[in-house]
Amino acid sequence: MSRKPAKTQHASTKKPKRSNALTAARPASSMSVKLRRGEPADAKECGRIVFEAFKSIATKHDFPQDFTSPEVGAMLMSFLLGHAKFYSVVAELDGGRIVGSNFLDERSEIAGVGPISVDPIIQGKGFGRILMEDVLARAKERKFPGVRLAQAAYKPFVSIQSLGFAPASRFRSCAARHPR
Repeated sequence: MSRKPAKTQHASTKKPKRSNALTAARPASSMSVKLRRGEPADAKECGRIVFEAFKSIATKHDFPQDFTSPEVGAMLMSFLLGHAKFYSVVAELDGGRIVGSNFLDERSEIAGVGPISVDPIIQGKGFGRILMEDVLARAKERKFPGVRLAQAAYKPFVSIQSLGFAPASRFRSCAARHPR
């Protein structure tokens, strides 16, 4: 698999300190974020993050968890990261610490987004938006006529409306006709 050069977004001249507590308090716009294609070697860490991220949301809303363990998350990530028809993007902070990932299912005429996950310690800082913008740019580059995003009804919807998604049905399947 050829590796695309990494992209850096929302970088600043200040380097974030290594402390998790301090990093968690800083917005993405003041941290150096590198985006790169995901690799099978990322499965374990991406699996931990998807487990923790989905667990955090499910617990907050008193819903059952999507993943029963980090290992189950890692199994899904291993499948997605190794599949030629899934585009993957991983977000890293300085030092190579993975903080999130997103995927684009390119197996159909309409591309599918997800799962997207951001480490709960830094959620709400703009990393999810950066990951969404990347997969939507990929969908546009590949000329998909539409993009679908299916999500549980209790998960935040407002943030994806600003990316061009609108509810397509009561199942909370969201679609964007013209990916950005």
